Amino acid sequence: MLGNYTYSQMNNCKKFYCSKRQSIVCKARVTLDDGGAIAEADVHHTHPPDEFFITKSGEYIRLNK
Repeated sequence: MLGNYTYSQMNNCKKFYCSKRQSIVCKARVTLDDGGAIAEADVHHTHPPDEFFITKSGEYIRLNK
C-alpha cells in the first residue's frame, strides 16, 4: 500500500500495478530495486484512494469498494 492505494505484484517481478488496473483502467505503478526500495513510481491514479480501518492487531480492512 502506498498513499492508501493498493497494488498487485505482476509475474513475481519487481513491478507492482494499481489493484484497480483492469476494473477501471488505472495505470499507476511502482517498481522496486533489489533492496526493496522504490526505484520508480507513477502514482497518478484515475480514482480516489480507498479508505481503511486498522484493527488493534494491525490488520487493514478496506471500507469501500
